[in-house]
Amino acid sequence: MIQRQAVLRSSDLNRVRLRQNAFDRWIIVGAANENLAWSGSRFVPITDEGFPASDVQVSNLDTREDAAEYAASFGFEVVAPTIH
Repeated sequence: MIQRQAVLRSSDLNRVRLRQNAFDRWIIVGAANENLAWSGSRFVPITDEGFPASDVQVSNLDTREDAAEYAASFGFEVVAPTIH
């Protein structure tokens, strides 16, 4: 059986979306894979509720504007509608 993996272009890696976790805190998720959230240094798996699926902490912010500014500071482009 052949398994296919998604091939991400480098431009996909720079695109993110903003969403709120179950505590209404804003997190940065990958636009190509919303099951990955930004930790401040890398993307890590998250649960459906928006919490880390491992012991790596996910950056979470008070407001959407703070999250957008934080994403921009890493060179990310915020795309598509905001996920609530």
